[in-house]
Amino acid sequence: MTASTLSGAAAASTAQDRIRAVVTLLGAIFMVWANVAVVQRQLDVSTSVAVGNIVPAPWAFAIWGVIFLLSVGFGVYAVLPSNPGRELVHAIGYPAAAAFVTAGLWPVATAYAQFDLAQILIVAMWLLLAVVYRRIITVHVMTNAERWLSGLTFGLFFGWVTAANAVSIQARIIGWGASERTVAISGIVALIVAGLIAGWFIRQGQPGPRQLWIAYAFAVAWALVAIVVRQIGAAPSGVAAAAVAAIPAAAAVVSGLRPGAATQPAEGRV
Repeated sequence: MTASTLSGAAAASTAQDRIRAVVTLLGAIFMVWANVAVVQRQLDVSTSVAVGNIVPAPWAFAIWGVIFLLSVGFGVYAVLPSNPGRELVHAIGYPAAAAFVTAGLWPVATAYAQFDLAQILIVAMWLLLAVVYRRIITVHVMTNAERWLSGLTFGLFFGWVTAANAVSIQARIIGWGASERTVAISGIVALIVAGLIAGWFIRQGQPGPRQLWIAYAFAVAWALVAIVVRQIGAAPSGVAAAAVAAIPAAAAVVSGLRPGAATQPAEGRV
């Protein structure tokens, strides 16, 4: 079957396809609405909670604004008349919608000091985004618009949440009353593990759209730089952990950019 045939087949949508697309858009809208609704309360709670040695600089959280805009943009794209049956929307619609919903519930849990629930939600968010990331890689036919929109949206989202999980895990260890030494070690270990995971996912993403794994790597790098900026005068251990965490991710990026590196199969380009 040729790429053009596959593309045409993907465009023929059913009622289930249209429902999936609408659910995806509603999930993205809910995520943005929930975050806006509780932002002040969340900030008030966050500033009263002790922080560890891998917390990023406040400006790093501006990436959420980009993620929100892209996510709503993807939802709008999914519901356009010719798109609900597209292979990409069919493959990632429901897990993407579920990730959006968890990303909306997570700040609500944080704002109301339900920190253990918030930790469960951010781990669930990461798992759902991992499913989306892997499914994008296996989509056979994508337009340039789909590669850019899905790649930027879910690459940035997944990369940021990969780093955010390390910070969140350390915050919970603080909340459980661990000693200062245990908190510091937990931050170092969590961040280095996040770096190893990031390197693995960057390598795994390289047969798919380049936009996806580069955006993922950028989000991870954004978080690591923000950690260095925040901790450079306060917690040298956090700076060292960020530097070590960057090594596997950077190596994977270099591997993907070298001549002859694996890219999306030719039949997947339309």
